[in-house]
Amino acid sequence: LLPAAAALPAVASGRTTAWAVGLGVMLIAGVLFFLLSLTGFRHRLMDALSPSLKSAMAAGIGLFIAFIGLQNAGVIVKDPGTAVRLNPHLASPDLVVFFVGLFLMAVLQARRVRGAILWGMAGAGALAWLLQAVLSAMPALAATDLVRDSALMRQFAPPAGVVALPPSLAPTFLKADLVAACTWRLAPFIVIFLFMDLFDT
Repeated sequence: LLPAAAALPAVASGRTTAWAVGLGVMLIAGVLFFLLSLTGFRHRLMDALSPSLKSAMAAGIGLFIAFIGLQNAGVIVKDPGTAVRLNPHLASPDLVVFFVGLFLMAVLQARRVRGAILWGMAGAGALAWLLQAVLSAMPALAATDLVRDSALMRQFAPPAGVVALPPSLAPTFLKADLVAACTWRLAPFIVIFLFMDLFDT
């Protein structure tokens, strides 16, 4: 979505930005989903589909989301020859935190613990905090490329408190670029997000 949006020409309000166009696309898809739900079309559509097709769509959307998660975690990385490949540095601090958190979630989920995903996130956060403190206290290890270049050492910051105000909405409030989003070029993206809204709910 963002590369396509970034290539759009300037609009009347000034030079368009990719994130503003992305907000516009998401807003249009959300409004369409809301209207389809109000009219009962979504319910009739779901009733018309076979159970196997509904399961296949849910699995496809789940795999898509899992793929994005694996990319964000660094388990798979970009490769010019094959598009993506497995990260060869599976012992990096980032992946240690990821795999421990994933394993904790899986165990808790298998044992039917309520809030398994939240507990797994909390466990991964605590591990990241502890691991960063331990690695920072070991200068020789912290100086290695694998540790120094990890997101844990470059981006992770322990919380400053337990409760805080949410960030301001001012930078993005009412900034959706609907003019640039309402183009045939971005129509496929609106359909994709609408499709995910319809079948992921």
